[in-house]
Amino acid sequence: MKMSDLYLQTAILNNVRHAVSTRHLMRHPDERIELAQRVCDLMAWNGAAIALAEQVHGNAVAVVDSSNDSFLREQYIYQFPGADALVCNRPNIMLGIVTADCVPILFADTEAGVIGAVHAGWRGTYARILSIALEKAFAIGAEAQRIRLFIGPSVCGQCYEVSEELAQQFANEFPQWAGEFVHGRHVDLPALNMLQGREAGVPFDGISIANLCTIEQDDLCSYRRDGTQAGRMLSAILME
Repeated sequence: MKMSDLYLQTAILNNVRHAVSTRHLMRHPDERIELAQRVCDLMAWNGAAIALAEQVHGNAVAVVDSSNDSFLREQYIYQFPGADALVCNRPNIMLGIVTADCVPILFADTEAGVIGAVHAGWRGTYARILSIALEKAFAIGAEAQRIRLFIGPSVCGQCYEVSEELAQQFANEFPQWAGEFVHGRHVDLPALNMLQGREAGVPFDGISIANLCTIEQDDLCSYRRDGTQAGRMLSAILME
């Protein structure tokens, strides 16, 4: 993985344009559109339209396809209401989600020209948002064996402590994985999303986890650590 002061990238997505911004690219805690524009400028993604998810901590996935061309051309930036994940089979559209402890996921099938960006907090992980996003990607031409998937920086399992009740809910929902990834009041959200990817058919060597904890890494944004002043990181992906 390549990391600079302003962004990081992963080798597993070498064949597609992508970036995860650090806290040093943020200028205001609440910004989203400005951060997306800044990432586009930094990465020289000239002429790309920007599609963002509203992010309501659900499991709705918006498909960005030919039916969206008109308003993306007219507005340049569009936030898909009610969505926490986006999948796309159109070129020159940047998909973006913002996080500050939740799990950001980027994936691509470059042969099919399909990309995805997923915001998976505990609610989205519990509701299997990644599984749903991959199903949407398969429906527009992607194939599981060709998917390359990156699970970006988020709160790690050792730092992510929840209520006993919520931990038990996770153990009940994912009984096949709970013994390894739910310990007491600690839940490993990156691992549970990785296993959802594997369950959907993405090969083991097609998945990469950043293993960077947002709470432990000062260069990253963490709401649990910094509260309302945490700011956000943008995870973005673009198919030329």
